[in-house]
Amino acid sequence: QRIVSLKKSNLALLHWTITPENWSGPLHIRTMIDASVRNEGVLRYKGLSNKHLRVVRKGLVTHLPSRPSILHGCDEHPAFCEHHHLQGLTLSDCVLDDSELAVDQQQDLRISLEDAADAKAAGADGVNKNELRTSAEKAVKNSHEKAPHHPAEVPMHARCPACESNGVWLLVQTTQSRVEVACALCTRLVATSNRQLRFVTPRIEQTDETIGQLFTVDVEAGRPIDVHKLVALVTSRDKAISEASIDAQHAINRDCDNFRELLVVHQRMWQNIWGRISIKVKLNPGLRGEKLFEASDELTPEKRVNLILRYHTFELHQVGTWHMLGRDASIPARGLSGEAYRGHIFWDEMFIAPFFSWRLPEVTHALVLYRYHRLDRARDHACELGHVGACFPWQSGSNGREETQRIHFNPLSGTWKPDNSYLQFHVK
Repeated sequence: QRIVSLKKSNLALLHWTITPENWSGPLHIRTMIDASVRNEGVLRYKGLSNKHLRVVRKGLVTHLPSRPSILHGCDEHPAFCEHHHLQGLTLSDCVLDDSELAVDQQQDLRISLEDAADAKAAGADGVNKNELRTSAEKAVKNSHEKAPHHPAEVPMHARCPACESNGVWLLVQTTQSRVEVACALCTRLVATSNRQLRFVTPRIEQTDETIGQLFTVDVEAGRPIDVHKLVALVTSRDKAISEASIDAQHAINRDCDNFRELLVVHQRMWQNIWGRISIKVKLNPGLRGEKLFEASDELTPEKRVNLILRYHTFELHQVGTWHMLGRDASIPARGLSGEAYRGHIFWDEMFIAPFFSWRLPEVTHALVLYRYHRLDRARDHACELGHVGACFPWQSGSNGREETQRIHFNPLSGTWKPDNSYLQFHVK
């Protein structure tokens, strides 16, 4: 199962059931966030820029976001913890919500950890790491005494971040529009039989552009396990957020154990939607569609027509949902089905809006607002052409600019040729 929640627009869920059929032993399950992805789905765009994300930072989703914590090493993750401690990792890097921590508290901890890094770089063999960490704890304790809004009875939680985490997160920025996009994920392993699944501590894996978890669990032949993966995606353009990575982590902490509840609510909402948008066709008795569709034991021509119609209705609603309301968003010509047209907006008023006007007029309203917010750009375009009024482009970019190509790449000849389609004006 793979869904994007209709209840909470920034959550996506993935469910795998894995059954070893004829073997028993260790099973490795790796879940990752990968920011190295490239747009390479269209051959004729191969020569164009295809890398659109730049990694800003990444880290762990912690269990106790609102309490200050000292990050200690552990026997199970010594390399991970040592690496981060000696790189000057601060509370703000590992704690979900550090808005209540005193600034001098973070600075004192950073100084202590940087001192440790300097000592190691200088080859000070006699330096005791535990003593350095203890000094960092004292620095934060002293900061507590200076900060009256942090009462002394608030306990300090010493922990290993790799053990005490709900998942991992990664923050990127788009290379052209500078929009920040945060992705956080949480993975749970669940035994589907009566057998109790031993708690599995994941190993943290990361590169410059990826971060993830590697689970190793012992499985038995014929006994399935479920893998539940919850992903939260938040952008800097979302409403009512503090910072994208903070709110993505909050979403994971809030719903990391609510997988089944989210799935049930999602299914109920789809039932409601199908009650509004479902279309059924009855073929004329004199035209049963045999010339169009071959009858089979599974589907009659009429059922096949309705299946195709239902599929395309579903695809429309995948991109034109209630989540669009209140957002500055429209529906690209290819929807979610491919990279062609590079996400440009067109065909919305001719092929898309009429469908939603019939059953979900609130979505049509969102499409019209998207065009309205770009009306000034359309007026400028008309003026450039020597006309009065507004001229919306055929292929519209994110700010309403004309993006219809003037040259086109021919993948057969490997050459660029003039493309006069930008001279077409679609009168609406």
